[in-house]
Amino acid sequence: MSWAFTEEKIARQIADVQAAAVRERLPLGPIRVRVGALVEADAAHPDADDSGWAVLGADRTWGAEREVTAWLRTRVEVPFYWAGDTAVVHVEPFDAEILVYVDGVARQAFDAAHHELMLGDAAGQSFLLAMEAYSGVFLPTTNHNALATDGAEHRLVVAELRRVDEEMRGLARDMRFALESAQGMASAERRRAAVIEALDEATNRLDFRAGTNSDVFRASARAARQGLRSALARIDFDPTVPTLWATGHAHIDTAWLWRLVHTRRKCARTFANVLDLMARYPEFHFTCSQPSQYAMVKEDHPALYEEIRRAVDEGRWETVGGMWVEADCNVTGGESLVRQFLYGQRFFEREFGTRTEVVWLPDVFGYSAAFPQIIRKAGMKYFMTIKIFWSQVNKPPYQTFKWVGIDGTDVLVHFSPNGNYNSQVSPAVFKALWEGYRQPHLTDSALLIYGFGDGGGGPTREMIENALRASEFPLGPRVKMSTSQAFFEDLEGQVGNDPRLPVWNGELYLEYHRGTYTTHADVKKGNRQSEILYQSAEIAACLAMVLARVEYPQAALTEGWLTILLNQFHDILPGSSIEAVYRDAADDYARVRHAGERVLEASVAGLGSGVVALNPLPWVRRDPFKVPGHWGVVGQAIEDFEGHRETLVSFEVPAVGVATVMEAALGVSDLVVEERLLENQFFRLILDECGEIASLWDKRHDREVLDLRAYCRGNALLAFEDRPMAWDAWDVDIFYQDKMYPWREMASLHVVERGPLRAGVEIRRVMAAGRQSEIRQRILLHRDVPRIDFQNRVDWRERQTLLKVAFPVAVNALRATYDIQFGNVERPTHWNTSWDWARFEVCAHKWADLSEGDYGVSLLSDCKYGWDIRGNVMRLTLLKGSVSPDPVADLGVHAFTYSLLPHAGDWRAGETVRHAYELNVPVRVAQGTGDASVRFSLFEVDAPNVILETVKKAEDGDALIVRLYEAYNQRGTATLRCGLPIASARRVNLMESDPDGEDPLLAESALRFEYRPYEIITL
Repeated sequence: MSWAFTEEKIARQIADVQAAAVRERLPLGPIRVRVGALVEADAAHPDADDSGWAVLGADRTWGAEREVTAWLRTRVEVPFYWAGDTAVVHVEPFDAEILVYVDGVARQAFDAAHHELMLGDAAGQSFLLAMEAYSGVFLPTTNHNALATDGAEHRLVVAELRRVDEEMRGLARDMRFALESAQGMASAERRRAAVIEALDEATNRLDFRAGTNSDVFRASARAARQGLRSALARIDFDPTVPTLWATGHAHIDTAWLWRLVHTRRKCARTFANVLDLMARYPEFHFTCSQPSQYAMVKEDHPALYEEIRRAVDEGRWETVGGMWVEADCNVTGGESLVRQFLYGQRFFEREFGTRTEVVWLPDVFGYSAAFPQIIRKAGMKYFMTIKIFWSQVNKPPYQTFKWVGIDGTDVLVHFSPNGNYNSQVSPAVFKALWEGYRQPHLTDSALLIYGFGDGGGGPTREMIENALRASEFPLGPRVKMSTSQAFFEDLEGQVGNDPRLPVWNGELYLEYHRGTYTTHADVKKGNRQSEILYQSAEIAACLAMVLARVEYPQAALTEGWLTILLNQFHDILPGSSIEAVYRDAADDYARVRHAGERVLEASVAGLGSGVVALNPLPWVRRDPFKVPGHWGVVGQAIEDFEGHRETLVSFEVPAVGVATVMEAALGVSDLVVEERLLENQFFRLILDECGEIASLWDKRHDREVLDLRAYCRGNALLAFEDRPMAWDAWDVDIFYQDKMYPWREMASLHVVERGPLRAGVEIRRVMAAGRQSEIRQRILLHRDVPRIDFQNRVDWRERQTLLKVAFPVAVNALRATYDIQFGNVERPTHWNTSWDWARFEVCAHKWADLSEGDYGVSLLSDCKYGWDIRGNVMRLTLLKGSVSPDPVADLGVHAFTYSLLPHAGDWRAGETVRHAYELNVPVRVAQGTGDASVRFSLFEVDAPNVILETVKKAEDGDALIVRLYEAYNQRGTATLRCGLPIASARRVNLMESDPDGEDPLLAESALRFEYRPYEIITL
């Protein structure tokens, strides 16, 4: 007989055995229901009074509203005659996710992938089931630019008690796994033939004559199973097969198509599933990141949390990642990335006594070149991700390699070869995973991450059953159920000293999801301003602590930071969640801002009399700053776009310090302003009839800044049709530039400021061919600062439209420099290769620069992250109008500033880093409550290339933490001077407790230390 016929016969009999495993079905009921939020203890307790609840009808539905919680209760009576078999509650919900309590104890979930609650051999026993059913998760449709949201009725498609013969089900699983393994092998393979013969022999043992529920059939099935196992055990193993290290996982998006409040429930359901599986399978290991989600479960389900603690202690539940959330790694600021690890690792250490060495970011949209150093200085050394393999054009050439960051630090990286963090467990997956691995010459192992994710759920019983069979099966890769830490340690042992291990230098750029640098500009602005506010508030609090002996507000600052970190999750900060998520984020940022400003203002006010100014930056500030209203200081009266009056003040404030603002004459101004002409000591700027820059003359260097032959003028606003092929909020596709619509229509132009410190004009534009979006833009020149500021207030109404601002500059350069966390990177300005043009939109933070031998231009931004520089045209992406998953994303008013900084030499000579910080980090002021004026500098650095980023109180003890980084790719020695004597100092890593290199030399109030290029230094 041909193999095809034999395999078909085997497949049919497997199906018969599978069906025969369920010996009897009884409907659940009556099921009582109450719609609406209830206290868990009231609804889940077995003695709760549900007599007044409604009873589900025959269709088992309870409504179609969104974001609805319903409690369902029923009693299960297991018949006495089911002794020896397993009682299983089988529930298949539609448009609902359910956490089921058995006699008041949370046991597991019913969802799209998890349908069975195992009661065991429970003949004659009675159980009370209480089911918390949440409905309202937005589900993606086959069209990625639309969502299924309304009209679906919440119901139980199946709700029954089943009598299951576990031996029969085990036979079906044995046979199916063996058949699928054999089918994946070449037809002439000897071991394959032996497996098929063993399966054929097992089917021939099955005796169907008396029916599948008869004792005769069940006895034959047991004989068939024993015979199959004996036959398979006689087949010799292939000693060359690879090992797949399998770890259970449940990728839970902290928010995406659901809000944070719903994530709390997803975590409880998922973790209950996992713990139930652990109780049944001692070999099962589970890998779980995101301490924030553990904290949710600890607060909501303390009993469940204690079970997690026990599983961690047993070594079966692995705490990985070390970051508070699986954060976006493009837009998130450097200090925030530090705090992700600081608070995440400390949580694991405090709660479980663990510290992980594995950074776990399967779904993040690309990785900064600063990340390897942050990983290492957080005490970690391994990195696992997946998403880079989704790149549209250039797939990574390997999956196991050494990743080297901008400072030379390296980490060991492994991409799971099947590119999936929600993998199934089957012979087909094993085969595809290993065949997709590009480096079998380097190592004989790879990582398999299995379990249902995104919306949670985790592994299923079938997955674990297959993994167990694969651990000893003679065909295909060997599966080893273990932890990711054990996998990486084994991998390091194989490749750590192998000269063939590839090296990847620089960023891990995802050629996909480029729109995430721009979508939801509100959350990106909220993030940057919150990061800067809390760093400034910490400096203010440290000053108050050391000068006024005020208690440091550790709890308030930590709470604010944790909220900032939470909203850096990789579907919140990138802009790829539903509308409700961003309503919640706006509330979060408002609360964070209020709390941070209270700390900052109270700290600064107590330090002196009059108007007290705080400079958070490590150099003396001489750029003008704003004071609310008049506040009795001398300065230039100005108004913002909303008509709020402020005073622009020119006053020197010491480094990382405070000063009482004294009266001072404003001095003589050489500012000239007319409707189409602005001039100061640095520049002469001429506007054309549309309000764009026709000429920008650099008076210091006697040259035109702009390329007057380019396709656009300076400060050109360019709109583009933005209709990506899929994933509307996530993506910008390269063909967006095929349809460009310059926004040149000018409704008005008038002078708005005349000096003496600053002068400028305001231009109003309405997008006549669009949906009447409006921009009011102020072009401002300073008397004493050599940059041009562009303040913007945009009422954005466009859909599927991308807005950029362009500056064609008279500079010749093949590479541009972009600001990233704790440093910068160079990227080509040409499209010579597929790698070049696939990087047509990139991420940067505060600035980008284009420089030739002796001259350059920097473009600065206070809250934008999407950039492209091709040839000599510098473009900053301002707004995007995506329609899915949030149909109203970015609609409304946006306020932001970008600046142009022409300079001699390169960006180092032009002090671009300093100017970008000054644009982003304002001098803060408060009405002093003290009785004397103050002028004090806490810290100052003598090296312009060493940036003091953070001053905070240590997490433990009374020491101060000072974090600096080298910004120019240089090495040398610097001195940190303190305004007070220093008792002692040492270098530590980002965890604040572990040593990190040679301690600085201490001389009373000064520390001398060495630094390497782009090094992060924590003292």
